[in-house]
Formats: sequence, C-alpha cells, structure tokens
Amino acid sequence: MNQESEQYRYMAVLPWVRNVKDKQAKPFGLEFADLFLDDPRKRRLVVAGPAGSSKTSLFEDLTYYLHVSNGLIMTSSVTYEEVIAECENEFGLSEIGTKQKWGKKIWQELNNKLIQKARLEPVSEDARKIIGVELVGVGKTKRDRGVTALRKIAEEEKEEGKQGSTIYGILIPHLRTQRWAAHLRADILNLPDSEVKRALELDYRTFVLGRMVTEQPNDVVGRKIKERIERSATAHQIAKINREIISSGRHLIKEGGINNTAEFFSSPEWNRLLSLGHRDMCLMEEITLNLSRVADDIANISGSPDNVYLLVSPFTDKGYFYWTLD
Repeated sequence: MNQESEQYRYMAVLPWVRNVKDKQAKPFGLEFADLFLDDPRKRRLVVAGPAGSSKTSLFEDLTYYLHVSNGLIMTSSVTYEEVIAECENEFGLSEIGTKQKWGKKIWQELNNKLIQKARLEPVSEDARKIIGVELVGVGKTKRDRGVTALRKIAEEEKEEGKQGSTIYGILIPHLRTQRWAAHLRADILNLPDSEVKRALELDYRTFVLGRMVTEQPNDVVGRKIKERIERSATAHQIAKINREIISSGRHLIKEGGINNTAEFFSSPEWNRLLSLGHRDMCLMEEITLNLSRVADDIANISGSPDNVYLLVSPFTDKGYFYWTLD
C-alpha cells in the first residue's frame, strides 16, 4: 500500500464505521446513508467480498436508514447469487462436485448480466433511486466470481463521466462471522418451514421484517427464507473462496507487495474488536493483503478513491440482525 493510497484508505468496522484510532462512531447504515443524503450525485453502492462477509447485511442496513431518513429515496439491489441462479437456469449447473462445467463464454455472459443490472438509471424528478450491487469480486479462479463485472462497473463510472456516483465497499471477511453464517445456513435448511422464523429469532438473533412477514403464515415465510439461504454459499464454498484469496495474499508477500497491512491487526484495539486467536489473525492478515490490492485497483480504475472503503465486521455476541422479505 503506497503513501498515496493511505491518504484515502482507512480500515472500518461494521456495524460501526470508524477509523480504529477514532473513538467516535455511527451505526454503519447511518454513516453511509449520510454519504448518500449529503451528496445527490451518489446513486449506487457496490459491495464486493467473500461469502459470509456481511454484504447483504450491509445493504439492508443502509436501506433501513435511507427509508427512515427520507421517504423520497428508493432502493433496489442485484446480487451475484441471483444472477448466477438465472444463468444456471439458462445454461445448466456451473459445476458438479468439484468439476467446472461452464466455459469462458458463459462466465462472460454472467458478467454482462451483472453489469447491465447494475447500470444507473436516468435521474428522475419524482424520486431518487439508489441501487445496491453485491459481488464476490475477489479470488483467482476460472469462475471469475464477478471480478470482471466489478472492474467494468468502475471503468464505466470513469468513462461515462459519472465519477463520484458510486460508493465501493470491499469487505474483509471476519472468520468467526463466516463460521456463524455457515452454521446458520445449514441449520435453517434442515428445519421444517413453519419453524424457520422462530429459530432465526431465538437461536440467531435474526428478525425478519417486511410485508410478507405480516401477510403470510409462518410456513410460507419459512419457505421463502430457505429459498434465499439456498442461494448463499455453504461452509465448503466459503472455505474454498478464502483459500483462493489467501493464496493470492501469500503471493503478494513473496513479491514484496503490500507490506504494512499488518498494522491493521497489530493494535490491542483490533485484537479486542476481532476477538480471534493467533492463527486466525494471521489468516485475516493474508486475506487483507489481497483485498487491499482489490480496493486499490478499484480506486484507480474508477477515478474516485475517496469513495472506496476497506471494511471488516467484528464478531459480536450482542445485538440483533434484520432481514427483509417483501
């Protein structure tokens, strides 16, 4: 990480966005909602990170604060998981077991769909619309994982003279949060539909909100939640993506690339916030090495370095999570 990039990059914590040296903080959604509310040019949030790194929670939190703050702002979203499901319906499964089934042409089609769905709509006088885009966007793999879409979105922002229209959040996964998410997904999928909502609330401190919850019986709500979870990565898939990222990070170390990222994890505050053992802290550092490079690349490609944030979520045993079903 060079001196120039340090001027705009800071480590942040979700759901409390802060410089680790700064004692002041706002709830994550409120912090980023303020960025959109203060600048009408900002109309898109692109979040990229491994499975289980709080991408969906990030956007839902932002959506909540935008709706509370200003009824004239609407939000919509597109996710990598939804688009890959569309492509699998059209082209068949992307992989069976460990065998890759798609070729380069189909992966490019997936990226084209992501890019198209992520495009900013014309400005409306009636209501301002903010689009959220969730991508994996990391890792070295034949699967691409939306890396091409992430770069193309940043390129188009600059080429079309729309610099400053997009906020980018590159999410570093918290390993304990990932394990918690994987356990939740496996547990919920094994429950009867009628018990899903109650189990989320009692066992996982997760409350489901929205019109469907108030209008439909618990078994219908539970089935819809399961459909959502089925699109999420399993523990095996999470581990596979992490290995790809760690491998890239180790390669950067050998190259003598980014070398001061360890400062993010060396302070007592970070050790307290992340609550990880020594081995996991080392893995987090290696993951961060590669994702720091992703953040730097997007800052350079988009021409909007002030709008690029490198984020990590602390694991917490307190507080609640919210999902929305409409």
